[in-house]
Amino acid sequence: MSFSVAMLTNRFPVRSETFIVRQIAGLMERGIHVDIYSRHGTDGNCLPLQPDIRKFKMLDRLYHQSIKPKPWYPSTRLHRLARKLNKYLLNRRWKGLPRLGRIEPGSRRGRKPYDIVHCQFGYLGLALSELPAHRIGLLSGKLVVALRGSDISQYVQEHGERVYDELFRRADLFLANCEHFRHRAIKLGCDPEKVAVLGSGIDLNQFSYSGGRAQRDGLVRILGVGRLVEKKGFEFAIRAVARLIKDRGNISFEIIGYGPLRGKLQQLICDLGVEESIRLVGPRNSPDIVDKLRRSDLFVATSVTSQRGNQDAAVNTLKEAMAVGLPVLATRHGGIPELVEDGVCGFLVPERNVEALADRLANLIDHPDLWPDFGLAGRRRVEKLYDINRLTDDLVETYERLLGQRLPLAASGPN
Repeated sequence: MSFSVAMLTNRFPVRSETFIVRQIAGLMERGIHVDIYSRHGTDGNCLPLQPDIRKFKMLDRLYHQSIKPKPWYPSTRLHRLARKLNKYLLNRRWKGLPRLGRIEPGSRRGRKPYDIVHCQFGYLGLALSELPAHRIGLLSGKLVVALRGSDISQYVQEHGERVYDELFRRADLFLANCEHFRHRAIKLGCDPEKVAVLGSGIDLNQFSYSGGRAQRDGLVRILGVGRLVEKKGFEFAIRAVARLIKDRGNISFEIIGYGPLRGKLQQLICDLGVEESIRLVGPRNSPDIVDKLRRSDLFVATSVTSQRGNQDAAVNTLKEAMAVGLPVLATRHGGIPELVEDGVCGFLVPERNVEALADRLANLIDHPDLWPDFGLAGRRRVEKLYDINRLTDDLVETYERLLGQRLPLAASGPN
C-alpha cells in the first residue's frame, strides 16, 4: 500500500545538510511520493546542486512555505521594485532550473492530505501550524519530528526546557539522531515510547573502503571537514596540530568547509606561524571530499558544546572518513562516542583539551602500524550502524507502522 510524505525543511537544498537530500532520495527510490516544503526558501550557497537533486527532480517537488513578513519598505512602489529585483536575481542564479513553488491559502484545493508529515527539526514541528499548506489541510497526516542537534540542544537552552511540551503531546513520533539526543528528549518530558533513534546514513558505495596508508613520502596528512563555526571546535584542532608541527615538521593539516569563523581561524594560523602547513581550503563538493579523504592519513573531528549550547550528533564527516578507512581522533561530545570506539577506530579526548588532542595525535602519528586495524574497524562500524540503505528501510518501516500497515515493532521479531 503506497503512501505520501510531506518533508518539511528550514531551507532546501542546503550545502551542509546532505543527509536530508540522501534521505529524500532513498524514499523516492522506493517509490514513495515525497513533496518538500521549505519554510525559508533556498540556500543560495548550495550550488552546484547535488546529483540526487537533479536525478530525482527534487526542485519540481519543492514548495516555498515562508510566512510573509511585515513590509519594512517605506513605500508600496519601492516594495514592488525590490520584489522584482529579487525575482530577477533569483532567476539569473537559478537559470534553467524549475521555479520555486509557493502554496498559499486557497491554492491546490481538493488535493488529498499527506499520510506522513516529517519535520526535519524540532522547531519546525512547532512552526507547523503557521504554514499555509497546514492551514488548507494538506499537512495533516501522522506527525514525525526529527531531533538532529541544534534543535534539541541550543534551541532548548535559548527558549527554555518547556519549549517542546505541546509538541511532545501532539506529535506521533520523534526520531532522534543519536541515543544522546533521545535521552535528552526524554529528560525534557517526551514519552519514551514516542522517541526512537534513527541515525543519518551515508552511501557506502560513494565512500568505498580503500584501507592502508594513502601516502608514503614521510609527510603525515591530516584532514578535517565541517562548517567553520564554534561547535566544530577547529580552533583546538589547529592549536594541537601546530604544537606537533613545531616539534616534528612532517605534518600537513587541511580543513574543508566554510563559515563565519574563517577569518578568525586564518588569523590564528598566522599567529601560530604555521601558514605553510595548516590550510583552510574552503568548501568542496562530495567527489572532491572523497578524493581528499583517500589522500589523507588521519582525520580529526573536534566538536565542542558551543556557548549557546549547540551540540553535534554522530558527525557525518566522521562516518565518511571511517568508511574510507581513516583512523580518527575525535572528542567525547554529543553522539560522537556512539560512533567512535575509543582505542578501536581511533581515539577520543575531552572537549577543548589541546594537550590531550596533541598527545593522542602524536600517538597516532608515531604508530602507523595501528592505522590499518583502526581503519578496518571504523569501516565495519559504519557498515553496521550507518548504511543509508538500511536506515532508509528502517524509516519506511517506521512510517508503515504509524499508518497501521505493519505490526508494532515489539511484535515484529528481531531484525
